[in-house]
This record gives sequence, structure tokens and C-alpha cells, in this order.
Amino acid sequence: TGEIIAYFQPLANDKKIKLSFENNLQQPHIFFDKDVVEKVLFNLLSNAVKFTQEQGNIKVTLQKVKENTLNITVADTGIGIATKDIKHIFERFYKSEENNKQGTGIGLSLVKELIELHGGNISVNSEKNKGTTFIIELPIETKDEHAIASEAAENISDENPNILIVEDNAEMITYIASILKKENYTIIEANNGNEGLQQAQAQIPDIIITDVMMPDMDGYTLTTKLKSDIATNHIPVMMLTAKSSLESRIEGLETGADIYLTKPFVAKELLLQIKNLLATQKRLHEAYQRTAVAKPSEVVAETRSTILNTNDKFVQQVIEQVLLRLNDENFSIEELAEKVFLSRTQLHRKLKALTGLTASQLMRSVRLEKAIVLLQTNAANVTEAAYQTGFSSQSYFSKCFVEHFGFAPSEVKKVKT
Repeated sequence: TGEIIAYFQPLANDKKIKLSFENNLQQPHIFFDKDVVEKVLFNLLSNAVKFTQEQGNIKVTLQKVKENTLNITVADTGIGIATKDIKHIFERFYKSEENNKQGTGIGLSLVKELIELHGGNISVNSEKNKGTTFIIELPIETKDEHAIASEAAENISDENPNILIVEDNAEMITYIASILKKENYTIIEANNGNEGLQQAQAQIPDIIITDVMMPDMDGYTLTTKLKSDIATNHIPVMMLTAKSSLESRIEGLETGADIYLTKPFVAKELLLQIKNLLATQKRLHEAYQRTAVAKPSEVVAETRSTILNTNDKFVQQVIEQVLLRLNDENFSIEELAEKVFLSRTQLHRKLKALTGLTASQLMRSVRLEKAIVLLQTNAANVTEAAYQTGFSSQSYFSKCFVEHFGFAPSEVKKVKT
């Protein structure tokens, strides 16, 4: 929320408007839909700055008014709304008879729809020439420390690589973990192949280290199952075994293992193999994102970037689902995950491993990549491109566009035909 306020601060300063923010949320662990709040505030603040005269005031307030309700107030001292017009302001393209030059467009209509879709409501108090106050109520969720700790365990930090060790020998697990912890890797442990498979599917680690000889499910079977599961088939697998024969190595590699390490191994060799796997992954991320943000003037619109033309089948499947709901601003990450038969956490971790982007970042990138094609080919103006690609606010669209491409949508050069 503070970032959104900061975004509008220069606009407010230009008009000598005092823009303030008051956060009265006392409880530290309050959870709400950040994307919804962001879109709503962008719309309301855009209107507030537009309709507030110089030397005016705009104040945004956050507070918890009920046990499970977040109250957001956006109040300004602007031109206000006539009493007879208040009941119409959430209608698309409504224009006041008193001043037909200033209509609501579809921004407030979409704000209302978005809020109600998420179980909230919006109301307005206004007086002509004295100002307007929008009051939004959105459902929130409060969680205790135990619940937060459980979620933290499920959604492992992205900053440190997560390594799953699957080994039935407790001493060997302790030894490997002691080596990896010195490099600040996050360690996940499993005592057998079945448990390792479950942990891999739930946690989606960056690398899996597995022993070959284990009861119930050996390392070969585990690797085969991992490589045939859409949620885990991208994860590099390192096999550890006392068998040093060529036949054993070939069998391990045939199951899809990426590295075959013979016991006993030295710590330095293990760490170098892990670092090489992570370095390869990082180079792929950088290449992917470098191509993905290529300058539009340097790329033909139809083949904008690897964001829309990736060769990875899974990422391609995800992108296709986003494109099917391109103009639906309410298409959520949960829905996207369901479409590709993964949980939200699995989708997030897999996309991060393949592209370096979270699910929400990838979705936003796809929308922006399509938007720039619309602008380049003159198929839509800025406002139309925003709404056709799932952005409810032109100002929010412009902000995301600048962050993604480094220039405003109005600066897009048209493709010559």
C-alpha cells in the first residue's frame, strides 16, 4: 500500500496536494488479497488526484473495523459529486448532466465488481465542492503464529536454494546436511523413497540428492517417478551410490538422473556439482528474462519474446491458460494452478525453477507482452490495451508497463506494415 501511495506522490506534489496515509492495523498478522487492494487504490487515487484542486488534501486510511473486515477509506477535498449523481457513479461510462466532460469511464464500475466478487462492498459519501469519501470493506484473514509457521514451512524461502536429501542412513543424512548447511542451503530430509517422493511433490525443491539402495522404493524408481510427474520433472536429481560400475551409472542416467556420484565422495565434489547445477539454472533464468524484455523496436510484434514463444511445454501450457482468460482481471493464481493440475505452491516453485518468475510475475508479463503487441500494431489505444489484457486501471497498467519495459505505453513505436 505504501508503494502505491508513493507512486501518486509526485502527481500530488505537482498540484500541491497533501497526500497522506494512515495505517491503523494493529494486529501484525492480517492477510488480505493484495492484488485486489492494489487495483482498487490505483483507481480511487487516480480519480482523487484528478478531481482535487491545488492545495487540497487526499487521505488513505486502513483499519480493521470488524473481526474479519478490512476498511479502506480514500477521502479527498475535491470537487465532490452531486447528490443526484452519486447513485450512478458505479455505472459504466456514466456522465453527469451537470458536467458531461467528466465521466466515470469503466474504472469505478470495475472497482465495484472486483470488490463484490471478493465478498466486499464499496460505498461513497460526497458533497458538491466539499469532497468525496470512498469506503471499502474487504474480508480479511487473521492467523496465529502456529499457522504462519506452518505456511512458512510449506512455502520455503526463494532466497536460499532448497535441497531434498533422500537417504535411509541417518548418519549419511546428517553428514550431507552438515556440508550443505555451511553454504546456507535450506535442507529437507526424507528417510526413504516414498517419503522422498511425497516431500518432492509438496515442497518442489531446487535439487534432489538421493541414495540408490533404499527399502520400499529405491533411487532408480524414485527418479523415474519424479521425472514422469509434471510437478517435479524439472528438478535436477543427483544420485549417490556405492556402486561404481559402468552398468550402474548407465542405469542411473537412464532413469533421468542428472548427476551420478559414487560413495565415498568428498565434500568439495558434492558442493561443486550442486553449484554447477544451480549456475546452469541461473543462466537459463537470465537468458529467458533477457530475451523476454527485449526492446519492442528490435523485435517484430508477432515474435515478441520467449515469454510468448517458449519451447518449454509446461510454461507454454501455463501461458495458453493465461491467454484464454487474457481480459479477465479476476483470473487468479489459484485458478491458473488448477488449470495445470498443480497447487498454488507447486506452480510457484516450478515456474521459479524454469523461468525465474513467480506465477503472478509470469501472468503479468504475458498480459503486458500482449498489450505491447496491441499498441505496436495499432489494434488498440492505451486504455483499450489495458482493459483487453486484464488491467482494471489505466494508471496501474501504465505503472506495470513502465516497470516491465522501461518506458510508457504512450511511447510505443508502431510496427510498420
